[in-house]
Formats: sequence, structure tokens, C-alpha cells
Amino acid sequence: MPESVEGFFALIGAIVCFVVAMRAIHRTWQLGLADWWQAMGQHVARLYWSVPKRTLIVLPARAENLWWQMGEQDGLPCMQVVGDFHFTNISAEPVLIPKTHFVVYGTRYVLLPLRRRVEGTILVRQAQGYLFGRTDVPSREMTEGRAEWMVQPPIRLEGQNLKGRACFIDGYGNEHWTPMLTWRHKA
Repeated sequence: MPESVEGFFALIGAIVCFVVAMRAIHRTWQLGLADWWQAMGQHVARLYWSVPKRTLIVLPARAENLWWQMGEQDGLPCMQVVGDFHFTNISAEPVLIPKTHFVVYGTRYVLLPLRRRVEGTILVRQAQGYLFGRTDVPSREMTEGRAEWMVQPPIRLEGQNLKGRACFIDGYGNEHWTPMLTWRHKA
């Protein structure tokens, strides 16, 4: 190989190493030292206790069960977004789903893309019965649940469809995302 080609590849390798190092420094800066230390502890704990990385499969129940309507929270208008989902536990352990968030996609001033993330609540049906609450999804079983999010201020007018993705976080800290879904306005 000519020396110029080897020099070129050496330069590319140096640039890649520099970019990787700068990303690591930037990520450490973003997290802060305490959060970075906690993230490293979680990574080590995940390796030591062999925590599964994927525990759930999440599917929307039916298109009619994804809806939103205008509401009010603290005297201000908001959007109440509701969805019914099926949860299948694919791990060998029971899994709790304590947290959910919703990412709403839209536009601002017709051209600018808008993305807003809101936290919500999730209630899961008990495996043996019809009660909903904060309960585990048994190993290798399926159950259903209902999630609700409040988007304030509203980003859609009544009668318009809403596009977004739901994320369900299990007790191990794993995120389980749905594909892009459409919520219809419910009068």
C-alpha cells in the first residue's frame, strides 16, 4: 500500500477515536458525576445479577381504544390521552410496569416539528380476575392494561388526530416502545 493511503486511514482512525472520546466526555458532562456514578452502578448490577434487557412485548388493543379528548387540569386546558394495550411477559420472572411516558409529535407554526414527552399512569389487569391496578405481569403470560397521559398545553384542536409513541418502563428499568400510533379525538 502506498504511504499516503496508510496515512489517510491513520487520520480517519484518529478522528473516530477523537469523536468517541468527545461523546463520552459530553455524556459524562450531561449526566453529572453523581448520575454517571449511578449509571455505572446500574450497568455493573445488570451484569452481576443478569437482569434481562427485554421483558415485555407491548401491542395496542384496538384502534378504537386509542383516543383523546379535551380536559382540564389545575384550571388550564389539557389533552387527556388514553390507550388500552396488551402486555406479554417474555421473561422468566414476573414483571411490574410502574412507569409510562408518551411522546407526542406535531408541528408548531405549521413548519417547525414539535415533540413533547409527558409522564402518565398505567393500570394493569390482574392475571386472575378483573381488577386493574399496580400488579405484576406473570412470567410467560399476557394481560391488558390502560395508560393515561395529560398533555398540557394542548397541541391539537378538537376533531384532529394525534400521533405519538408510548413507552412502558418495567421494574428493571427497560423501556418498551410502541410503534407510531394514531389517537382519534373522542367527542
